[in-house]
Amino acid sequence: MPRFETGVVIASTRDVVWHLLTDAARYPVWNPTIARIEGEIADGAQIAVSPADDPNHAHRVSVVDFEPENHMTWRAGSSLGLFTSRRVFLLGDCGSGVRFELAEDFDGPLAWLLGRRVPDRQEMFDHFAHALRHAAESVSTG
Repeated sequence: MPRFETGVVIASTRDVVWHLLTDAARYPVWNPTIARIEGEIADGAQIAVSPADDPNHAHRVSVVDFEPENHMTWRAGSSLGLFTSRRVFLLGDCGSGVRFELAEDFDGPLAWLLGRRVPDRQEMFDHFAHALRHAAESVSTG
């Protein structure tokens, strides 16, 4: 079953990184992997995420496990829980910066079957993390 994860150290502050992660309208400005996000990224919210490689196909996700400047989880999948994805965003302290980690895993009775159909997203995850680092460090130094 696929699991994707990445992490970077960002020479910035948690509030700057968190602001970038939760400002849905500005994602396409700093993140080349996202075409748009519709809705507000907040605790309990429903959002629609359109990836840059397929901008006409929005993925509907719920924002859960939301603790500002620490972590949040986006959850998507079938209403019966037969196949779900869980994308976790973590922020931690690291010297004079912020450690950002991003991971996605899959669960549910059909995960073993449908998980094999999920394309390799590792490169997209790495691009996401590096774009976030660049944007946060630009804000912090600008």
